[in-house]
Amino acid sequence: MFFVTGCTANYYVDIDENLYVKESLYISEKDDFYKPFYKSTKYHVLDNILEIYKDVLQEKKYDAQILTNGEPQVEVIKQYPNIEEYLNSSILFNDYFENIKYNKVGDLVTIETENFHKNDPDDPERFIAENLNIIIRPAFKVKNSNATKIDEKNNAYYFEYNNTMEDFKIFMELDLTSKFNPNIKIIIIIIVSILCIVASWGFYYFSNRKKG
Repeated sequence: MFFVTGCTANYYVDIDENLYVKESLYISEKDDFYKPFYKSTKYHVLDNILEIYKDVLQEKKYDAQILTNGEPQVEVIKQYPNIEEYLNSSILFNDYFENIKYNKVGDLVTIETENFHKNDPDDPERFIAENLNIIIRPAFKVKNSNATKIDEKNNAYYFEYNNTMEDFKIFMELDLTSKFNPNIKIIIIIIVSILCIVASWGFYYFSNRKKG
């Protein structure tokens, strides 16, 4: 879809507890990319790039803009009513992978991809990125995955690609019976702390009582 050489793309997939999906793509460029456009601002360069894809983005009902808070970057966003529609309809996710498998058995959801679309400078429809980070953030606990990095605090699973890799796949199993609670560890720490305080007070109380 996007032909942006040398860029870094951060692609977020948020799945809420009702299985609604929100995809958010953020594209930024290295400073070297802007050198040929020295008379234009970074904003206008990115805006011109976004203009090329305006028709297809509008047709597929994507919201797209240039963010100017900090380093300018392209933002492309769309929401879906369920995971299946997202996997079938997303022009972004389907641009990355040729085969996307979705399977739901009971309360176990499996998402698996195959045949990553590698960089192809001769194909103007191909999205080219030096670094692509796909970050999936489900509202449920992940039973299994091949994520390269996990942010347990935010239940974020990172699948990181760079253009030196021979292959790139995503595998994830979601347990729909177990919702992610970002405060559970804090709650456990508080409970354990309270129990330790009570136990310490009890030990101190009964020790002094015996002495008396």
